[in-house]
Amino acid sequence: MKNIRKICLAVMVLCMLAGIFPEQALAAPKCRFSAKTSGQGRKIRVKKVTYDGEELEVKFGMKVLWDYEADVISVKDNKGKSYDGYLVDTDDDDCEIYIENLKFGRTYKIKIDGIRVRGRGEFQTLTLSVKIPEQKKGVAVKKVEYDEDFEYGRTEWKVSFEFSRDIRHKRKSYVIVKDAAGKQYSSKASRVEWDDDECEVHLNGALKIGEVYTYEIVNIKPVKEKKFLTVKGKFTAYY
Repeated sequence: MKNIRKICLAVMVLCMLAGIFPEQALAAPKCRFSAKTSGQGRKIRVKKVTYDGEELEVKFGMKVLWDYEADVISVKDNKGKSYDGYLVDTDDDDCEIYIENLKFGRTYKIKIDGIRVRGRGEFQTLTLSVKIPEQKKGVAVKKVEYDEDFEYGRTEWKVSFEFSRDIRHKRKSYVIVKDAAGKQYSSKASRVEWDDDECEVHLNGALKIGEVYTYEIVNIKPVKEKKFLTVKGKFTAYY
């Protein structure tokens, strides 16, 4: 029981450091895939492939080693179109791949050169065939951050929201932030700075660190969708 409590406490601390509760975190969708190893040596076992809307994460079922010149040497989709792909991160049990202009709903054949199973042997080429799931409609909040800035002799309080997709907003879009008692820290008139995949609302007062707040983001939509939405959720105020 003590061990379970320690684990739960550790998870909560990590979530607090991120400024977000576990239920707000968006799990990257799993992709259907197949893998093939070319070259001498043991076959590389791939356990899971996910796509978070920006990068592919490939989890291996064994420890691997990378050549210092390891690279994505080719990417083609099921329609024969070629793409530029890059290894943006490599580890002993996973890697992250960025593909320019990747499209949802297509299957990609990705060749990675300069990888092998840990131990002796030559570096090999790993070929992945990955089906990217169709993108779900709607938009969600991936991350919430609270900040206090002291500028020009006064303090400003802000909350920023990072979205799961690029969004558009109306002229009358706004963000409401409330505490558990219903007190508002922003209103329809509050200043909001909008960007492609995030926004930042200026508050009328400081939030209490460690307290839970609700948010309501009104009149936003994914870029390629027609219907404007209201996105609601909760976050914990941490720097």
